[in-house]
Amino acid sequence: MQQELVLEAKVHRPWSQSKILSLVFFMFLLLQAGSLGLSDDEAYYWVLAQKPALGYAFHPPAVAWMISLSQKVFGRFFSSSSVFAVRLPAVLSMTFVFALGCSWAEEVLVSRDFERTAPWVLLSFVGLFGLGWMMVPDVPLFLGWTTAFVSVWRICFARERLRDGFFLGCAVALLMLSKYSGILAAFSGVLCILFWAPRCRKMKAMLWLGFGLIAGMLPTLVWNSQHEWASILYQIRDRHSGASLSMIRWIKFWLIELIFASPVVIGYFFVLCKKNLRMETNSVSQVERFLWVWIWPPAAIFCLQPFFSEFKPHWAFVVWWPVTLGLAVASGSYRKALTWAHLVYGGTLTFFIAFTCHWPWMAQVVPQLTHSPFQMTWDVTNDFYGWSQLKTKMSSSIDPGDLTLPVVGSRYQTASQAAFSLAGLSRVTLIPRDLKEKDEWPDLNISLPQALDWPQLDRAVLFVADNRYSEAPQFKNSRCALLEHFDIFRNGLLSKWIEVWKCFPNNPS
Repeated sequence: MQQELVLEAKVHRPWSQSKILSLVFFMFLLLQAGSLGLSDDEAYYWVLAQKPALGYAFHPPAVAWMISLSQKVFGRFFSSSSVFAVRLPAVLSMTFVFALGCSWAEEVLVSRDFERTAPWVLLSFVGLFGLGWMMVPDVPLFLGWTTAFVSVWRICFARERLRDGFFLGCAVALLMLSKYSGILAAFSGVLCILFWAPRCRKMKAMLWLGFGLIAGMLPTLVWNSQHEWASILYQIRDRHSGASLSMIRWIKFWLIELIFASPVVIGYFFVLCKKNLRMETNSVSQVERFLWVWIWPPAAIFCLQPFFSEFKPHWAFVVWWPVTLGLAVASGSYRKALTWAHLVYGGTLTFFIAFTCHWPWMAQVVPQLTHSPFQMTWDVTNDFYGWSQLKTKMSSSIDPGDLTLPVVGSRYQTASQAAFSLAGLSRVTLIPRDLKEKDEWPDLNISLPQALDWPQLDRAVLFVADNRYSEAPQFKNSRCALLEHFDIFRNGLLSKWIEVWKCFPNNPS
């Protein structure tokens, strides 16, 4: 295929707007991150960060390593269970992802009008940037993905810079340390280098990419080899067990993606599909061909998988991100009206989500509209509220002697939230737990050696549950009694309840 080298423009362009937007975006993320409690999954990643390892039950270690590093670097400013310390890596990473996306658009664009619009188009991807303050495995994934994308572009089409190969290796390593799906981006990088990199750069670029791939995969492979490959098998096999064909589930997937990516991005995705699949070289620009190589590998999986098994909406964000990058630099007579529709939609939805996180309007409005009884599930953001009050409520209503007992949760969500609220893993654990979770939680010597089921207690413990995971304790040969039931209210409406049980063996040793 004919090489098409894109010369870097030496024109000084007015990109101060993108830098100002990056700063404003950083401040927005920081304020949002610090004003809300942790979600259940974020609390779990905090638990993992207290004991850094080569791998974990559900994901590679990058998210836990980043939280652990944040705690070490900023420990003098934050407590051991600080929301800021947990989410600061997400705030910094997503700001960098945005700035790097703007930098790529600057290299591609030649029209100042498009240049002024591009940063706003990127920010209007609500699923990525409107929720970018949450510290989840997708944060290091998108940091690695965007760095790899820009590095490969520069290797293929810009003047040679030695640091691009180094950044590519680091990015691929971070991809593989973030999520198993990071291999898809590495595959796209390989194809782009083979297709478009000048011959003199191919070998060096492939060596850097291969080095990053090995460095990123090695820790996870070592951990899995020591845990009967439990994490990899969970992602490939167990997570999709009981799969069945469902057109309704597939339609639901597309409706959700329309909301979080925007109808314009989804529409542009199909435009890119049509243009690239027709293989008409004259109608497809170099940028569109490059983007397509990064789009179709994840799209072939995440856009079809919901038809066969359950899905999570954010899995497909790695498809919509390169589509959004393409939309930011797109040209054509159709572009202006649709771009502004995307900007208005994204800005409105971002404000709407931020407002919903702080005001439970759905819990107030929906019962009145439907004339149905109030349900806590209508407060869709109650995940961020309630658990931070656990320590205070326990101290004020539970006997001081019982407060020293070990604390147990039967789901990683409740055990993690209790550990974060009580500021440590020294007296909180998960029971029951399987092989892949065994090393993540302390033993505390509270039960007989356990299998995958509820064990028999050796000593008294406290057990926590909430309205989402309300299963009562089921320890063998033990007695349990409800000590306290805490109701948490937001704006006068019941948002969450937490229960604390006391369990002790029938025949204590």
